[in-house]
Amino acid sequence: MSRNLSTLLLLPLLLCSCIKEQKVKKELIGSWRYDLVSMKKENFKDQTDPAQRSYMETMMQALSLAKLDLFDDGSAVFQLDDTLQKGNWHVQNNGKELVMDLIEGPQVSRIQRIARDTIYLHSVSDPGPQFTRILVPAN
Repeated sequence: MSRNLSTLLLLPLLLCSCIKEQKVKKELIGSWRYDLVSMKKENFKDQTDPAQRSYMETMMQALSLAKLDLFDDGSAVFQLDDTLQKGNWHVQNNGKELVMDLIEGPQVSRIQRIARDTIYLHSVSDPGPQFTRILVPAN
């Protein structure tokens, strides 16, 4: 009897997390580009270390040339210059993390927020100084 009750009590929690993940996934589907101006504004306001600023500036500059396509079927394309990386993506942790499975292996980013067609991500798996990556719809 208690086993059935436990299952019955857990079911709404599982359904809520699935619904949340589906909602977040729907918001992420599309073509995105990194917004260099917004990333600098967001990340440099409290960063005073010159070495870290330089590293972040270099990484942001490189990302500003990239495009990311997230498709409904879970496939993904990351394009930087003439290089295309195809892979897969999904959300996990109750819609709080975006996982990209590309050639280099899985890349996990914490979804800080999604607001007005803007995605704020914070990498969990990248080495080096961390900074917020800001994605806006690609034209």
